[in-house]
Amino acid sequence: MLSRLDEIIYPNRCEVIELVPSQRYFYPIYKNGSTSISKHVKQHNCKILLNQQLNKLDTIDVVLRDPIARTVSGIQTFVYNTKRDNPTLDLNTIQWFATQYQFLNRHYATQLSWLINLNRYTKAKLRFYGMYEISNITGLNVLVPKDNSTFDLGIDFEMYIRLDSLLMDLIGKELTFDEVLAYLKQQDKIAFQKLQCIALD
Repeated sequence: MLSRLDEIIYPNRCEVIELVPSQRYFYPIYKNGSTSISKHVKQHNCKILLNQQLNKLDTIDVVLRDPIARTVSGIQTFVYNTKRDNPTLDLNTIQWFATQYQFLNRHYATQLSWLINLNRYTKAKLRFYGMYEISNITGLNVLVPKDNSTFDLGIDFEMYIRLDSLLMDLIGKELTFDEVLAYLKQQDKIAFQKLQCIALD
């Protein structure tokens, strides 16, 4: 049975956007241009498919972002939102929790975690793109700001980052989720086995 923390990183609502008129299906991942996609959805009244509706799909587009830049941006969003909603909390403590527990918020939960959740609802092939694809889809100029912030991430987080970095090599490819896992295991067996152990704890 999933714990409350599992529900944060693997929510029971998984959505894919139908992009018309192209009949493409797009999986929005936080911090990977999902805000621009949300604007596109509202402007074009795109259909959103949920959970079991994803079973009928053959291929789903996924945009990947450099994991370090995405993690930094996601942690900043988490820290800002948490401090905004709880002004009495200590900023350093919020940041410490964020860097120690990669599952506290989906803004910086790894891209691999997002793919694991998608796999719960569909066995569609995944077609991987870089961030440039957001501009192609929406017509909006998506700028990915560079940030020099650094965070002291724990060893478990480092293993996730290593695997997320390998995902970037899949841009331009179309694979099943099982093929993605096989690739990650082949390329970095240590990180893959470390995260398997964490999952079984």
